[in-house]
Amino acid sequence: MIEEIKLRGHVMTMSADLEFTLLKIILACLADTPTKIVREYKTLPLEAKIAMLKHDLKTYKNRQFVKYRTTINRLDKIKKFRNKFAHCKIVWDKKQKDTLFFNILIISDIDGIEKPQLIKMTYTEFYKKSDQIRTTILELLELYFEIEKEFGDPLIVCVNGF
Repeated sequence: MIEEIKLRGHVMTMSADLEFTLLKIILACLADTPTKIVREYKTLPLEAKIAMLKHDLKTYKNRQFVKYRTTINRLDKIKKFRNKFAHCKIVWDKKQKDTLFFNILIISDIDGIEKPQLIKMTYTEFYKKSDQIRTTILELLELYFEIEKEFGDPLIVCVNGF
């Protein structure tokens, strides 16, 4: 149980960092369009934030969109990985007593029918995917700081009455 909490907590902590970074970039994209209706960000799922980020970057900051396209394209894979850990049961095979891998039990939509699916994952695979998330967050922060140089910190502007 503790190991499951550590794995899920690791992914969800990075997910929270990612979502906050996406929010900062979205606000930065809208900083020069104060008449744009402020959106309700709090209730948006990760998928909607990713779609909004892509749209806003393409529309308002196309230069940065093109420059960071590879990073942005990784977001959909990260979302799938994050969702597996947010909505799964993590189990270890007690009979084999092999602690080098664990199983993720998820409910998948296979040909329009929801079915349970058991995915075997090693710790090496898990941490490799985690490193990809970490790298993506750092690259998105670079993107944010590029936009921030143009307008100041839009999050502070928003909090103070954007």
